[in-house]
Formats: sequence, structure tokens, C-alpha cells
Amino acid sequence: KIKLMQELITVCGINHQTAPLHIREQLAFPEPLIPQTLQRLKEEVAANEAFILSTCNRREIYFTSGYEDTIL
Repeated sequence: KIKLMQELITVCGINHQTAPLHIREQLAFPEPLIPQTLQRLKEEVAANEAFILSTCNRREIYFTSGYEDTIL
């Protein structure tokens, strides 16, 4: 048996086409909250790496997570 560590990339987001302004405003990430939000991603979703993209038109969270897979 061969064990491989697989890495998944997950993206969650909204933009000006999928959510109205009042929803995007509620999901804005104030700069002081970004470090604790990224830490929670690591703890609660087992994210290895993560970043947040927050502009006037979109909010996106990207993170990677790994899992072991056995082949053969």
C-alpha cells in the first residue's frame, strides 16, 4: 500500500452578481479580524493555508486542506 497526502483547494465567495450590496457589506472582513478569522479556519476546518480576498465587489475565502489517501 502507498499512502499519499492529497491537498484540496477550497474557494467560497460571493460577488456583485450573486449577492446584493447589503449582504456583501455584512460579510466584509475588517482588517483587525482577519488574523483571528484565518486562525479559526485552521482550527475548525483543518486548513493548512488560507487567505481572504475582500474588495468592494466580492468576498472570497481560499484555503487548502490535506487528507491521506491509500492507493494500490
